[in-house]
Amino acid sequence: ALAKEIPIDTLIDFTRAGFAHCIAHEEKTASMKYYRDNNRVVCFGCDFKEDAIGVTMKLHNISFLGAVRFLLRK
Repeated sequence: ALAKEIPIDTLIDFTRAGFAHCIAHEEKTASMKYYRDNNRVVCFGCDFKEDAIGVTMKLHNISFLGAVRFLLRK
């Protein structure tokens, strides 16, 4: 539960409007939106939906347990 609380905006740079290029697919226009209230991201291009653990797994190509360990060290 503690790992899920790590703000995703400490892992990815978002615009002031809360958008970034999606980490799940190649794109020219930022389509991944960060929702601070529930600490989740949603991509409107590919429907990628994740929390801090899922984002860390995708960013670093690591397992669930590896992502939890990574986030708790931050």
